[in-house]
Amino acid sequence: MLCGRLPARRKIGAGLGLLVLRFARRRRHIAAVNIRLTHPDRSAVWQQRLLRQHFMALGEWLMDNLWALSATRNELRRYFRLEGEVTTPCIILAPHFLGLELALLRLNLQLPAPAAYHYKPMHSAFWNTLILYLRQRFGGVGFSTDSKYSLLAAVRHCRRGGALCYLPDIDPRARKSTAFVPFMAVEQAATTTGLSRLAQAAKTPVVPYIICRTAEGYVGKLLAPIADFPSGDEIADAKAINALIGEWVEKMPENYFWLHRRFKTDAQGKTKVYD
Repeated sequence: MLCGRLPARRKIGAGLGLLVLRFARRRRHIAAVNIRLTHPDRSAVWQQRLLRQHFMALGEWLMDNLWALSATRNELRRYFRLEGEVTTPCIILAPHFLGLELALLRLNLQLPAPAAYHYKPMHSAFWNTLILYLRQRFGGVGFSTDSKYSLLAAVRHCRRGGALCYLPDIDPRARKSTAFVPFMAVEQAATTTGLSRLAQAAKTPVVPYIICRTAEGYVGKLLAPIADFPSGDEIADAKAINALIGEWVEKMPENYFWLHRRFKTDAQGKTKVYD
């Protein structure tokens, strides 16, 4: 099996993460900016410590992804424990916490039919191929945002009784489906309203799925469906989603994926915070 046992993966991964922190200047800068923007009241020492902790966790996540390429179903069940229940059809709200690919694999071992996921193709062909392979190992179905029919396919999947994994916490750029609402300390964060529209069209509940790293592996917390969602007010819905994600980020900030350019778009269509 690739990458051995968990203790060895964690040790090797932490060292790998420190190497990435040292040499991946651009990604280090993006993560540092995100941490500073979302935690402006924290000291520089605290922010630097979180940056270091995050990259160590990032290296561990990379090693876990390599392990998951050949992990058996029983091994995955042992290292990734689920808490809570989910019934289909539903939309799974899955924020970008480290371990997301394992979380989607583990979910497919629990559901009566493989879950689908809505995704944006990555710029790197290597990482795009790796991530798609991981998410589809146990039958996951992907709907690419590059297809103009992806939303229709996602809605149909839910209406047929399936589960759809949706990752809302990325910068959607300035579109008609973008709202500028608070995310943690950032007052005007570009946020998609697509989740509200999907839930309305599919007529399904939205279930938050939170990924937590532990000494034994991971725990995936399937929370209760969000009450009164969608509310009919897309701006209010976007605020509620960001507040929920922000609450969990504060509980385990080192495990959030800080490498996205989450704040690259402002109300004028762009921002220079990462320059």
